[in-house]
Amino acid sequence: MTNPNHGYPPPPGYPGYANPTPTRPLQSQTNTLAIVAFVLSFFISIGGLICGIIAKRQIAQTGEGGGGLATAAIVLSSIFMVLQVVWIIVVIAFVSHAISTNPQPTFPQTPMVLAALGHLGR
Repeated sequence: MTNPNHGYPPPPGYPGYANPTPTRPLQSQTNTLAIVAFVLSFFISIGGLICGIIAKRQIAQTGEGGGGLATAAIVLSSIFMVLQVVWIIVVIAFVSHAISTNPQPTFPQTPMVLAALGHLGR
């Protein structure tokens, strides 16, 4: 067999393709319970708080995404629960003040009301 290059080294090959640009690894799936907790925090605060705490534990174990949603659900649920307690205290204070300033409610003196109270026909 004869060497076609006549003693010279083989010619260099074509330059290869450049390395592709590195891609970001795919984001892990968002924890479903974290989404549920975030939505519940606006409507049923205690449910949002409980689901948010459970979602945080699941995310720590599985490495799923959604930690921010779970944290937001816990914070929002806590804030809304405090606001609900304050609202209940305000309503109780308002009602107790209204009762103490006017202990005997007055009813309109219509025949239907008087009949219901038993004042007619006597």
